[in-house]
Amino acid sequence: MSRYFLAIVPPESTRTSLAELRPPGGKGIKRVSPEHIHLTLHYLGELSDEQFDSVISVVKSTQFQSFPLSLRGLGTFPHGKPPRVLWTGIDESRQLSDLHSNLGHRLTEAIGFKPESRRFHPHITLARIKASANLDFIEAHIQAHQKFSLPSFEVHQISLFQSRLSESGAMYDVIATN
Repeated sequence: MSRYFLAIVPPESTRTSLAELRPPGGKGIKRVSPEHIHLTLHYLGELSDEQFDSVISVVKSTQFQSFPLSLRGLGTFPHGKPPRVLWTGIDESRQLSDLHSNLGHRLTEAIGFKPESRRFHPHITLARIKASANLDFIEAHIQAHQKFSLPSFEVHQISLFQSRLSESGAMYDVIATN
C-alpha cells in the first residue's frame, strides 16, 4: 500500500547538519535517516489512479519564486501529552504559508483534497518517540539544543513522495517535482 505526500527537501548540507542534531538512537527513539529528512507540505494518503495523475499535474505546474527558509530550535508533538515526534522548527515565512495554502486550494480543486483543519505548523521531524523512551533524556536534549539554528536555505522546488512501508520502516521515493 502506497501513501503520498508533498514536501520540500532541504539541501544535503542542511540534512547532514540536522542528522547530527538528532538524539542518539536507543530504546524508544527512532531517528529519521538523513536521506528521509523533509518538510511535509500536505499529506495526501492513498490516491486512485485518476487522483495520482491529477496530483502529478498539480506538482509539475506549480510555480513560485524561490524563497529562504531558516530552521531554529527543537520541540515535540503533541503538546501537553507524552511526546511522539521530535522536530526542528521553521522560522515564520509568508512565502511558505502562501505555497502551502496555494497547493491546498489547487489540490482541493483537482482531487477534492480536504486540507487539515488545524493550523499549519511547519517543522522537520528528526525522530519518532515511543512510550518506552527516556523522556528526561529527550527533554535534556531539547534544552541542550534550544538555541539551535542553521543558516537559511533556498526553496526552489516541491516534490511528490510515495511512502511504502517495509520491515525496516517507511521507504520514500520521489515521484515528481515541479
